[in-house]
Amino acid sequence: MKTVRFIVILMGLFAFLLIGCAHNITPRLHSVFETEYLNSQTSVKPIDLQTTGRCPGVRTLRVVNKESRTDIYTVYSVAGTSYTIVPTEYVNLVARYIEDKLHESNVPVDKKNGKEIYVWMEEVHADGTWSFGCNVKLKIAIPEIDYTHVYSGYEGSGIIMNAIGYATNLAIVEFIKDPVVEKYIQCSD
Repeated sequence: MKTVRFIVILMGLFAFLLIGCAHNITPRLHSVFETEYLNSQTSVKPIDLQTTGRCPGVRTLRVVNKESRTDIYTVYSVAGTSYTIVPTEYVNLVARYIEDKLHESNVPVDKKNGKEIYVWMEEVHADGTWSFGCNVKLKIAIPEIDYTHVYSGYEGSGIIMNAIGYATNLAIVEFIKDPVVEKYIQCSD
């Protein structure tokens, strides 16, 4: 009789776990977007974009979140449990992080008077079971030169928030190292 009760309790617990729930991880991503931490975790070295160009120093930039989706976006789902983000909130974090990466590259950022760079989220998708691999695609535009490109990064971690942060960092580094972007920042376009 005790074995039957144990099995019934165990089946009930298992059924409860399968009911699932959604976890909005956007607020917890804030702690991941630290330049020093992400650079060390992804072996990224900062680049210096402060060079002599046609304008004094480099262009002053302003990063603008153009993402308009406020719905829940599922990043990862398994067995009834899902990890979600809110795209506008995520891109707010990304925009601030791009500003940090630009500062790290000696590029001035001015939220009121800088040349605009627009950012949208194309995709954030994680996969895996015991550890997570994450693919991040960010659409970034420089309207002044009519240039738009999708930058992507893929990285893994045992913690989904870290995987998203690492992949986002790699996508942003790809943006900063884009020759068209470098020329624009250095006023050599």
